[in-house]
Amino acid sequence: MSDFCKTFFDTVYSYYSGNRIDGLEAYLLKVREENEAERGGDYLAKKTAIANELGTLYRVAGKQEQSAAEFRVAAETVANLYGKGGSQYATAVNNLAGAYRLGGKTQEAVACFLEALDAFSAAEDADRMAHAATLNNLGLVYLSMRDPAEAERRFHEALAVLDAAAAEGENIYAEQAVTYNNLASACFLKGDDAGTEDFCRRAIGAYEKVEEDWRGHMGSVYNTLGSAAQRQGRKEEALKYYELAKKWLFRFFGKNYEYRKVEEKIAAKVDER
Repeated sequence: MSDFCKTFFDTVYSYYSGNRIDGLEAYLLKVREENEAERGGDYLAKKTAIANELGTLYRVAGKQEQSAAEFRVAAETVANLYGKGGSQYATAVNNLAGAYRLGGKTQEAVACFLEALDAFSAAEDADRMAHAATLNNLGLVYLSMRDPAEAERRFHEALAVLDAAAAEGENIYAEQAVTYNNLASACFLKGDDAGTEDFCRRAIGAYEKVEEDWRGHMGSVYNTLGSAAQRQGRKEEALKYYELAKKWLFRFFGKNYEYRKVEEKIAAKVDER
């Protein structure tokens, strides 16, 4: 299994880093076909890894129904392998909940996130980083429901989990940056531009403490900063932030949905000149 994992994940990474998203799906489906044909001793573990990567790919591509279907396969397979009481299952259900969230199925998302939090609470080997990610994702559901107060509560719970992880020597900066950006989004929803900009700058500061490959949501941070500046009438500053958002979004996700929305904002500001 270790040899498979190294080859598999190195190959997946090469597709993402080379911005060759179109070829990745074909590769993953080919590996799945081979695994189904062989059904070796590591069949279920490989099945989980493949489903997780397909779920992630479809999520990035905006195909949330397909993403949810793949993450459901991964969660069911993990339950068969390890049961429903540990970090592995909690992480799998968190991924499924995320697909529901992005697909607009808020009630299903909340139910899965709460199930994941229960699993983390019951786990002796709780993965603090995954636990924090689950709290962040649950907070994002509440943001989509226009409930910034409950969202902020969950984001601050995530920060507390990250503080505990940092006390044990874990590198928390990437997930901390995500959490700060989420808090910035909650502030923006409340109309608090000062809070928005403060948390965005905290996010940038946290991201600057990790390698570029871990700055996956830097584009979203600059997008949020641009939106706050635009709302305050600082158009040139907003354009600067939107251009940075485009750069980072393309770096990690290509011309995805958020990238296209940023392009629309830039075009609107240019038209106003």
